[in-house]
Amino acid sequence: SPVIFVTGVLISFGLSVILDREKTLVRFNGEWLGKLDFAETVKLASRMTVAQVLQREDFANRYATHQPISLHELLYPLAQAYDSVAIEADIEMGGQDQTFNILAGRELQKEMGQDQQIGLFMPILVGLDGVKKMSKSLGNYVGITDAPNDMFGKLMSISDELMWRYIELLSFAPLAEIREWKTQVEQGRNPRDIKVAFAQEIIGRFHSQSAAVAALAD
Repeated sequence: SPVIFVTGVLISFGLSVILDREKTLVRFNGEWLGKLDFAETVKLASRMTVAQVLQREDFANRYATHQPISLHELLYPLAQAYDSVAIEADIEMGGQDQTFNILAGRELQKEMGQDQQIGLFMPILVGLDGVKKMSKSLGNYVGITDAPNDMFGKLMSISDELMWRYIELLSFAPLAEIREWKTQVEQGRNPRDIKVAFAQEIIGRFHSQSAAVAALAD
C-alpha cells in the first residue's frame, strides 16, 4: 500500500484525524537538509537558475517593482524541491499557491535522475474573514480538531456568498445537488438552512452525527 509522507508539524496539528497512521510515515526535512554543508548547498543551487526562480509570480512582481528579494528567499523553493528528491516523491499535493515550488521539485528530480513527481494542486480556501486564505496564524480558520460547537459557530459565521465556495470545496454533496441548492436559494429558500446542513456535515465527518445534532441544538 502507498506510504504518505507528511511533516511532523502537520501531524501535530491533527492531520492524523484524516490519515491512516499505519500508512503514514512522518519525516522532518532536517534529516537531509541539516546534513548539507555549504559546498553541497552551492552544488545543489547550481541545479536551478535565478531565471527559473523569478518565474514565481510573487518574485516576478517584486522584481518588476524594485522591491528587495533576499537570497534566502530564493533558496527556499530549492530546499522544498530537494525534499521531493530526498523522499523520491511520486505525488506532491499542495495549494495552488505552491504551484512553483511543486514544479521546482519535478525539475530537480529530473536533474537528479529521478522520475518526476505528479503535482496535485488544490484550490485555495478563503478564511472566515472572506479575504485571506485560511490560516492558523491569521486566526481565520476552522480547525479539524475544534470542538463541535466551535466548529458549528465558525461555519455559521461565514457570509451567504462565501458559503458556496466552502460547500463546493468541502462538501461531499454532488455538484448537481449543490447547483440545485443555489437555485432553491434564488427562488426564496433561506440560505441559513443550507449553511446549517453543511456545518452539520462537517461536524459529522470529524466528530459524529450525534455531535452535529447537539451542536445545532446548542
